[in-house]
Formats: sequence, structure tokens, C-alpha cells
Amino acid sequence: CGNDFMVFDCTDQSLWDPETMALILSDRHVGIGADGMVMLCPPAGADADLSLRFLDPDGAGVPLSVNGLRCAVKLAVDHALTDKTDLAVQTDAGLFPVSFLPGTVSRNGKTADVRVDMGAPEVSSLGAAVVLGGQDRIVSEIAVGGRYCVLSGEENKLTDPAGNEFDIDRFDLGGLAASAVDDPLFPDGAALCAVRTLNKTTLAVRTCDRQGSEIRADAAGACAAVTAACLRGVNGFPKRVYLTCNPGGVGHGWVKRLFIERRFLNGERAEDHIF
Repeated sequence: CGNDFMVFDCTDQSLWDPETMALILSDRHVGIGADGMVMLCPPAGADADLSLRFLDPDGAGVPLSVNGLRCAVKLAVDHALTDKTDLAVQTDAGLFPVSFLPGTVSRNGKTADVRVDMGAPEVSSLGAAVVLGGQDRIVSEIAVGGRYCVLSGEENKLTDPAGNEFDIDRFDLGGLAASAVDDPLFPDGAALCAVRTLNKTTLAVRTCDRQGSEIRADAAGACAAVTAACLRGVNGFPKRVYLTCNPGGVGHGWVKRLFIERRFLNGERAEDHIF
């Protein structure tokens, strides 16, 4: 789904030192290699069908990974760990309703698309003045599962060290994200979303986590970016979010349909869609 996760079925087993496991196994040179680890656990309360715990590649726990949640739910359904098609999934960020898009069963009969109801974003601030990377910036603080510091390229008139205009594909987001913890608005740090308007209905988005590591595909970050852009008046609905970290910037559904599920529409040939 743009990211790759190690998902462990912990419904009837426990893991030794999950933090160390995540750190070692996430390494792409000496481990399995992943963007994080998800532990699929028994329900933590009467309202939950499943409970999930998320760990970053550095072993630190995080409240929520939306794409990690989707991957874990797919595993649970495909391997008959639940027989429900509408689930309530408990995370450290709260309880999230999960459903499956109609008509999206893959060719082998397994679940193809998982939809998560993120609920309403929590807007803590809009147009707040902060210091990032040693410079004054205008940002918005949006919570969608986790906290995001949303930075508009147009609004901040960002330039690179050479003085060139903001280029979302090349701008050093990592340094800015790591410096967010130095501002009183983000005492615990926050993921940083950089947003640029491509046209009236399209945004380009890149996201870094609190440590400054780029996130290949961040569904919650995309929600935060759209919310901030609309409320700040950058552009209006409807939206198409172009995640520049994803290969080619194409939609996940398009990739799944053609290259994974191998479902073709009129005029599309299998031989034209091969890795």
C-alpha cells in the first residue's frame, strides 16, 4: 500500500522484546526490511474486534499507522482470524471503524481494499508562527491519528540553500521535521507535511516523521494536508493528493488493479502492465 510492514499474529503468541525485533528486522540490509512492524493482538475491549500495536523501524512505538492498520486487517481477514466484514480496530490512537470497498476482491478471493474511517481531524492551530530550521515559518497543526505540522510551500515562500524556489521533490524536509521538537508548539515533536498546490484540485505532499525520516506513503498525513489546505484557503474540494514519494505518483488502487490483482478494463492489455 505504498509502505511495507511486518505483521505478526500475536492473537495466540507473544513476542520477545518487540522493540528490539522491530529495530533489527526493519533494517533493509541485515534484516527483513520494512517501514515498520505491526502486532495483531486480541481485542483490548468489549467494543473492539482486533487490537493493533505499531512500532517504527527504530523500535519506538507510535499511536497509529493507517497503512499499517490496513495491511494488518487484510492479513486478519485473509487468514480467517475474523469472519467480520465491518470491524472496530483498537489502537493507541483510539478505536477506528474499518470496512471493505465493494467489488474489490482480488482474483484469488482475498481482500483487496481496506477502508479506514479516520473521523474528523482535530485542528489545534491554523497559520501559527513557529521556528523550523532556524527560520520563521507559518504552519498548521492537525491531528489525524497522530500530530502533523503542515507546511505550505506557497505560504512560506520556501527556498533551498542555493536560493532556488520551493521544490517539493528536492527540499530538505528531514532537517525541518527533526527541528520541530525545538518549538513550544510541538513539545513532543510532530510529523512534518510539506504541501504544494499543483492545480485547483491537486496537492503534492511529502511527509517526514518526527526523527526526520521520509515516509513513503502516509495516509493520515495526506488527510492532514488536505484539511489544512482547505481551511487555509489554498484550494477547494474535491482533492487528488499526489504523494511524490510513491513511484510515479500514481494511485494505489491503479497499481493494485493492474499489477497485483491483474484486472484489466477495455483496451488494457496484460502484456503492457508487467514489472
